[in-house]
Amino acid sequence: SLQRRISFAMLTLMLLTFLFLVFATIRSFYERSTENHRSQLMQKQKEALATIENLIEATVHRRSIQMQLDNNSPGTVAETPKIDRNDILNNTDDMDDMLRVASRIYDIDMNLYDNAGQLIASSQPDIFTRGLLSNRMNPFAWNQMAKEKNNQFIQYEQIGSLNYLSAYIPVKSEVGNAVNAYLNLPYFARQKVFRRELLAFIGYLLNVYLI
Repeated sequence: SLQRRISFAMLTLMLLTFLFLVFATIRSFYERSTENHRSQLMQKQKEALATIENLIEATVHRRSIQMQLDNNSPGTVAETPKIDRNDILNNTDDMDDMLRVASRIYDIDMNLYDNAGQLIASSQPDIFTRGLLSNRMNPFAWNQMAKEKNNQFIQYEQIGSLNYLSAYIPVKSEVGNAVNAYLNLPYFARQKVFRRELLAFIGYLLNVYLI
């Protein structure tokens, strides 16, 4: 009957409207969530860099004191020897340890590349030894940092089917502001976090629209 067709048309229109609103809302949520994760990652990166630089300085100071003690003869006072900060920065064993410490503090993986884009150290070296990632820095990211002189850069990268946010920041010298290395924070957990947030959000939407 005509009334039945009208009712069916209205129901269809309501369903399409509902689906459109859900799609638009989820898309808006995705964009806000992505921007929020990017902002959090960039802030975490700055804090991680400060922590690593403090660890480097503490190591330089500790080894300088130890060298002074080792070099002093009884009854003599020697100048405090100078430890080159870059010797620590380019030492894989030292930096592996520091990245693991910082990684536990900030709950995120970390990689360190020299200014030519070659891997120095990682909080998860197995990723590289197993060939899941190249020992070379992402070429586009390196270009943005080395050629374009960005102070921070973030982009999506991929391992197999996993897409993740990856942030880069330069490690600069104390004098002259020269770039000595690049710190990289790959946010592997981002997809899991987003899925959890999205499921919670969809549950909220269903409560709003259907109850």
